[in-house]
Amino acid sequence: MDNLKSVSSLLAERKGLYGKLLQCSRAQLGLFERLRSEEELPVEFLELQDQWESTASDINKIQKRLEETVQEKDIQDSELVEVMQECIENMSLLQQKLASYKESLGGDFQNIRDQRTLMNAYYGITRKTPISFYFDEKN
Repeated sequence: MDNLKSVSSLLAERKGLYGKLLQCSRAQLGLFERLRSEEELPVEFLELQDQWESTASDINKIQKRLEETVQEKDIQDSELVEVMQECIENMSLLQQKLASYKESLGGDFQNIRDQRTLMNAYYGITRKTPISFYFDEKN
């Protein structure tokens, strides 16, 4: 009987932790919805990521304890499955948004690099001689 209480408390704790993961993923998606393309990711996003990793670690610990106590096949929880599925969907959306954000940042860095190359070619900012490499000729 004591073993059954232990298992049920572990299952309840695991379910609560998955709810916490779901809240983290929703909050991260919310941050991306409010983010403009020229803005940096807020510090909150990284804090939520740390919270996600910590919670996932706690879930793994509980999972190991559950596996030692009872076979997972004996446990059915449709609500937990729904929470897990929503977490997976949210993480997939976040992955797409992060990839898009990364591409936009890469484009910005490329523009900066191109402008710097042009400035150096015309005005020789990094050269020691005042002779430019390019001349604009008008016909």
